[in-house]
Amino acid sequence: RWDNAFLYQNRMRAHEFVERAEAEGFEILLNTAKATELRLGQLAATPVHAQFASIPAERLCITSVDFIARKSGPLAS
Repeated sequence: RWDNAFLYQNRMRAHEFVERAEAEGFEILLNTAKATELRLGQLAATPVHAQFASIPAERLCITSVDFIARKSGPLAS
């Protein structure tokens, strides 16, 4: 069952997690976010809420992301 007390749901998209890390000065070493043909096809057949309509389909249909990032610059002491 989705959206229950044990499976938190939010509206941040995969690219937003990565972009926020970059905005905080992290260098992205690995980003697994990828649009699949299946998801692109499914998205094409699905009405998109106005809140998300400006996001390109290649970003909007990504359902998960793992990324590795490293903080640039000197290490904090």
